[in-house]
Amino acid sequence: MGVTVAADGRRVYALIEQGKENDPANKSGLYWSDDGGETWVLANSDKRLTSRAWYFNQPTIDPSNPDVVYVPNVALYRLEAGGKKLSIVRGAPGGDDYHQLWIDPANSSRMVVATDQGTSVSVDDGATWSSWFNQPIGQFYHVTTDNGFPYAVFGAQQDSGSAAVYGRTDHGHIMATDWFLVGGGESGWIAMDPNDPNIFYASGAYGRVSRFDRRTSLSQDISPWPMPVGVTEIDTRKYRAPWSPVLVMSPVERSALYLGTQYVMKTTDGGLHWEKISPDLTGAGPVSTDEAKASATVQNAKQRGFGVVFSIAPSPLKANVIWAGERYRAGACNHRCWENMDQCDPKGAERLEQDCHDRALAL
Repeated sequence: MGVTVAADGRRVYALIEQGKENDPANKSGLYWSDDGGETWVLANSDKRLTSRAWYFNQPTIDPSNPDVVYVPNVALYRLEAGGKKLSIVRGAPGGDDYHQLWIDPANSSRMVVATDQGTSVSVDDGATWSSWFNQPIGQFYHVTTDNGFPYAVFGAQQDSGSAAVYGRTDHGHIMATDWFLVGGGESGWIAMDPNDPNIFYASGAYGRVSRFDRRTSLSQDISPWPMPVGVTEIDTRKYRAPWSPVLVMSPVERSALYLGTQYVMKTTDGGLHWEKISPDLTGAGPVSTDEAKASATVQNAKQRGFGVVFSIAPSPLKANVIWAGERYRAGACNHRCWENMDQCDPKGAERLEQDCHDRALAL
């Protein structure tokens, strides 16, 4: 739910997602109240307003006119007449994700909108907008470096793809021409091939993996399962991976690349073949037909198969020692025997790193 309130406290808008999109009982939409929230009326049920409400869902009322409210989403929407009349201010969609809007209380024609890539300003009521290309801003999920000289820094950034840049140059400063791409998705990890400085591996949303050759600028899909993964519930997929799947090279076994799904998965031939080297580490169990029909909850998500391996830390000391963490537990691997380490972190491990001096210790 997202809420915005007029200056006098009487007019209130609430953007509410309720029920599944195709459910006849779905009552999602923009609601408004003229009595400070005592009573409510559904003003607009356009599905675009509540699309991916877990990601957007922040309306902004015009401080000069309570009959006008804005809803940022994949487009920036303006709703007039108390939310009944919808129009698109920017994007249709336009490639940006719009998350928040500020409106100048002294002059409603001046607005600033926040997107994944930066901010844009309008001084003419949204007719024209400044560019975010003049801002050195990015949302990086993970960063890593290679071992070259000069070394390069790599990362994947929200809605703008992967990016890499050298730590220094021969011309006195780092310019836009010193950046380069290495493939992969916006949310993943990047791993360099220690045997070939021109080969990069990158993960993408929900388990996609690519191999990028900088010499040819060609990218190859090496995902362990070729079927589309974004169109089905995660608990029904062959390999379950999150929005930001962990992908790391072994610091000891130089050809070994590891990927986290519900298993720790391994390839030693550049992704041509993958193998599961762990059991399901997420605690998923058998589900009856009646349980499968019921809605997933926080309480039953573990058994229903919504857990994923979220972090992997191969030992820098011994090739067959690997630490893995997921939503409910942490674990350590020696050869093919996995040991539950619940006492380390009962809530799961978002990021693990194996101690470089003690193979029995991880941070």
